[in-house]
Amino acid sequence: MDDVLFSRTVSDCQRFCDDARAFQCRSFSQKNDRCYLSGDDSGTLPGIPKPVDPGSVYKEKICSKSTCEGGIFTYEKTTGHFLRTAKEEPLFPDTSTPGITEKCSELCTGLDSDCPSFSLDYSGQRCFKLDRNTQIRGDSLAPRDGTNYFEKICLKGFDVRNRCQNKVWAFERVPGKMLDVDPDQIYENISLRRGCEELCLREREFICRSANYDSITLKCTLSRYDRRMLGTEYKNTSKYSNYLENNCIEPNQITCPYMKIENAYPRYLDEVVRNIKDEVACEVQCSFNEKIICRSFAFYSSASQCFISGDDIISASEGALQTRPGTDYFQRKCKEGLSHRDNQIDSFPSGSEEIQTTRFDMDFDRNRRPTSATGAMNKRKGKSEERYCSFGRLTYEKTTGYELIRGNPTRLYSERDGGIIEQCASRCDEDADCKGFNMDYNRNECQSLTANSLNNLFNLRTSSG
Repeated sequence: MDDVLFSRTVSDCQRFCDDARAFQCRSFSQKNDRCYLSGDDSGTLPGIPKPVDPGSVYKEKICSKSTCEGGIFTYEKTTGHFLRTAKEEPLFPDTSTPGITEKCSELCTGLDSDCPSFSLDYSGQRCFKLDRNTQIRGDSLAPRDGTNYFEKICLKGFDVRNRCQNKVWAFERVPGKMLDVDPDQIYENISLRRGCEELCLREREFICRSANYDSITLKCTLSRYDRRMLGTEYKNTSKYSNYLENNCIEPNQITCPYMKIENAYPRYLDEVVRNIKDEVACEVQCSFNEKIICRSFAFYSSASQCFISGDDIISASEGALQTRPGTDYFQRKCKEGLSHRDNQIDSFPSGSEEIQTTRFDMDFDRNRRPTSATGAMNKRKGKSEERYCSFGRLTYEKTTGYELIRGNPTRLYSERDGGIIEQCASRCDEDADCKGFNMDYNRNECQSLTANSLNNLFNLRTSSG
C-alpha cells in the first residue's frame, strides 16, 4: 500500500488510482470509506498471496505504463540521506570520471516506473536505482553522510515545464525542517507535497524560493526567502513537515557573493569541468550553471579542473568539505535578511585580489538635485538597499579595462556619436535598482547593473574598451 484516500465508492477509488501522480498506481482496494492505492500488483509481486479481507474490493490494472501527461518527470533531492528499506540495484553511467549526477538521473528517468528513485554515493561515485520511494514510508529516510537521495516526481503546468525542463532536480527536500517566517502565501487542503511545489513554481507576485508543507494539516506556505537568506529562522519541526527549496529559479536571481576556504573541495561533487584556466572562469561555470543551482565550487589549478556542487555547508554541514591541498573552495555567503539580489557580505573573501579603481564624481549638473537616488529609494519604502546614502553623497568608482560579468545587465543608454558618460551616470543615479554600470566605448552603450563588485572581485574580468 502506497497511499490511503477517502472515497465512498469503488469508482471513486479507481479514479484516484488512474489520477495518481506520486507513483505508478497498479492496483487498489476499496473498503468502507477508505481507498488503498498500491504501486504493486500480481506482476511485481508474483507468487505472493493476497490477504483475505471480507467486504473489500480489490482491482488491478490490466496494463500500466508510466505517464506524466501535461507535465515532466524530475526529482526531489534530499541531501545526506538514504532510503533504508529500499532494495538497491547499481546503475552504470557511461563515464569513469567523477561528477555523475546528471548521468544517473538520466538513467533512472529512462527506466520509467522501474526506477521510482535513486541514491548517489559521492565517495565512491556510484549510483543505485531503488525499488520504492518515500510514499507512506517517510520514516524510512535515514541520515548518511556522502549520500543523496533523489525521488522521481511528476510536476505539471506550463510554468513547471518552462522553468524545470533542463534541471537535474527541481526541489531540495528536508524532512523535519521548516523556515519559521511569516509566509508570503498560504494554501490550505493541499493533498500532496507535489501540489505545494507546483504552487511555488506558479507564483507570480514574488519569486518563490522555498515552501513549507505539512502532510498532516495539508498546509502549504510559500516564501520569497530560503534557509541561506534567513538561517536563524531555519528550524526543527514535526517529522510530518518538509522544507522545500526551489531549484528551478534562474541563476541570475542568486547574486550572493562567494567566501573562500583554502585547501578544500566539495564532497558532494555533481560535475567536473575541465580545461578551466582560473578561478574566475570556474566561478562563471558555477554562477551560470543551467542544470543545477550551484551552491559551491572549487578550482584545482594543477589540473585546470573546476568542481561543481549543488550542496554546501548549509545543506550538508561540515560533511560538505574534503581536504585537498592546492584547491580553493568557494560557497555563497548571503547577508541575513536580504533578498539574493541585494545580498552582500561585510568583508572580502580571503585571498581576494585588489583591483585598482579611480573615484569620480557623477554630479556633472550642479543644478540637478543631488538627492535623486535617495528620493527614488524613499519611494521603495521598506526595502533595504546597500546604495542608500544617509549622511553623504552618492558617487562612483571607475575601474578601467574591466567589466562586471554578473549583475543582470540591462541596456541603460546608447548614442552613436559617443560621449555619453554623463547621461549614463545620471540615468543610473535616478534608478533605485542601478548599483553601477558597464560603459562600452566600442559600441557607445552603457548597461545598468543590479549588483556591484563589493566582495565580488572575481566577477570583474578584463575588457578592452
